[in-house]
Amino acid sequence: MTENAETAPKPPLWRLASEAATILPLGLNTLRAAVEAKGDGQGWPVMVLPGFTTDDNSTSLLRRSLDRAGFHSYGWAMGFNLGLRPGLVERLEKRVEAIAALEQRKVILLGWSLGGLFARALGHRIPGHVAQVVTLSSPFSGSRHANRAWRLYNLINDHTVDELPDGFEFTAKPPVPTIAVWTARDGIVDPSSARGRPEEADLALELDVTHFGYGGTAHGVRQVVELLAANLPA
Repeated sequence: MTENAETAPKPPLWRLASEAATILPLGLNTLRAAVEAKGDGQGWPVMVLPGFTTDDNSTSLLRRSLDRAGFHSYGWAMGFNLGLRPGLVERLEKRVEAIAALEQRKVILLGWSLGGLFARALGHRIPGHVAQVVTLSSPFSGSRHANRAWRLYNLINDHTVDELPDGFEFTAKPPVPTIAVWTARDGIVDPSSARGRPEEADLALELDVTHFGYGGTAHGVRQVVELLAANLPA
């Protein structure tokens, strides 16, 4: 293990343990009713990218709630997010382009955790189809070891978090409006890594939620939907 990995800031273990209560509801998301939230999405299309080791089922409650608030939500339709696999970014580009063509409008990319790194990369690669990038506790800033998931990522991929394939840029701010959402209650990603430096996002906003609570709890979902409705693209 490198010195960087050992010294990188991480949420304390007791916060990691506190995530358990919000992980369990994710498995029931497909059965849960949409959460009512304030605000109007004004028909903006939103593609929601799931976190590491999860799929569109984990974001289903969030997407239904976005639809209820007047957004047009879409899953990423790529199965489980297991990391940067060959051809995945190119397939995501085509999906965003297809949604933009269908809606006749640019697309908001809402990326949860690792999904947010893909969202930022897409913002760099196809900015003409992206209205806004919003990340939910995505570890885009600082050390790539400032989280509790990097060891598993290294274990199941043919590359490490320090040796990502070329062409996957997520650290610099994309050339589109970018919001970094973070929480001090995070048990997976260090808050400073998800908040970033001032030049890495146009806006950094804190929510009162756990890492898995963004899409696994009614309280978290409501906050995310209301944040998007209050910060629509121009």
